[in-house]
Amino acid sequence: MFMPLAGAQTLPPLAFAVKGNAHVPEKELVVFLRSKGLVVYRQGMDDAVRNALGDLYTAKGFAFSHIDTLSFHPSLDSSSWVCAVTLREGPLVKLGELSIVGETGIPRADLVRAMALTRDEPFSAGILQEGILRMLALFERRGYPFASVTVRDIAVTSDTEGSARADITLEIRDGGLRTIDEITVEGNTSTRTHVIARETRIAPGEIFDAEKVNEIRRSVERLGFFRSVSEPTFYVRGDRGGILLKVIEANTNTFDGILGYQPPIGLADKGYLTGAVRLSLRNLFGTGRKFDARWERASRTVTELELHYTEPWLFGYPFTVGGGFFQRQQDSAYVRRAVDGTASYLAGRDWSVSATVRSVAVIPAANTTIAGLASSTTLSAGLALLIDGRDDMYNPSSGIWVRN
Repeated sequence: MFMPLAGAQTLPPLAFAVKGNAHVPEKELVVFLRSKGLVVYRQGMDDAVRNALGDLYTAKGFAFSHIDTLSFHPSLDSSSWVCAVTLREGPLVKLGELSIVGETGIPRADLVRAMALTRDEPFSAGILQEGILRMLALFERRGYPFASVTVRDIAVTSDTEGSARADITLEIRDGGLRTIDEITVEGNTSTRTHVIARETRIAPGEIFDAEKVNEIRRSVERLGFFRSVSEPTFYVRGDRGGILLKVIEANTNTFDGILGYQPPIGLADKGYLTGAVRLSLRNLFGTGRKFDARWERASRTVTELELHYTEPWLFGYPFTVGGGFFQRQQDSAYVRRAVDGTASYLAGRDWSVSATVRSVAVIPAANTTIAGLASSTTLSAGLALLIDGRDDMYNPSSGIWVRN
């Protein structure tokens, strides 16, 4: 027997007894009702049960299902409450003919294929809505961002097998073929507009493609020059279409360093400077060029100097070239010097191929006392493949990053 403790507000569990369900098993009905939170009895929950059953049967294609009776009563042992339901499922409504009216530059066969609806499958408003959304997505990929689809008619007729058929007529308006003729950027105070525009990979006059437009934000964010990048907005000005992008720039230049002076220890000794200085310019003159410099002197006899420069989009093509120089003065024994060069081809938004050549030379001092130390040069080369499909370069939630 259901006997809550004195003063407790525990609600009695709810059980279901369903009649009239010929096509949907009672177990499936109960599981669905419980998934909607209908697990304990509360007064005034009749509408919640009716709506839940209506949603389930509508999704399964029984658009004319109806609940005849619905009541609540304690169970025989009073341990729970029982929801007794008597319903009529009605005929199963299947998808019939799909007709499309209206003029567009996209073949009707492509539109029907994009909807991915199958004749004689159970029909519901949700399935039709999903198909319309897929059709609109095709319009947006083919250059029609202002297309609309209207359900003109749904004609339901009975057949000889006890089911029904829904013949659907859709009216389309493509809104006109649109091109992207310009890229407008707002908020860039240092970075030049053409530097941002080239990252969109959209040529002037290109037909609007929603998939490419949706990738713009991620591509621009990868530059690393901005605190935030807005979602691109398509606009029409006169007979020209364009993309509006709003950005907030971040600090792309850093300088840090520390200098010290080591005084002489004895009368014959001389003082010297020590320290480390690093300069990084990641958006040189707003052009996307990068320059890094580092100088470090840990002691009197050890000094390092390192320089790197990167030139993006060489001559306006998706090639990036860069070079570096490194030198280490080790005591008075030798100098180690390295020179490298890299060329990368930005094959797509998500992947690139690069080649690197590096030369390392060891140059002994003329008066070195290290036995066996001779002048030498090592030349090396390599290839690299980078795939970066992350949705966010700093805080990704999906995607893949591979470097080989």
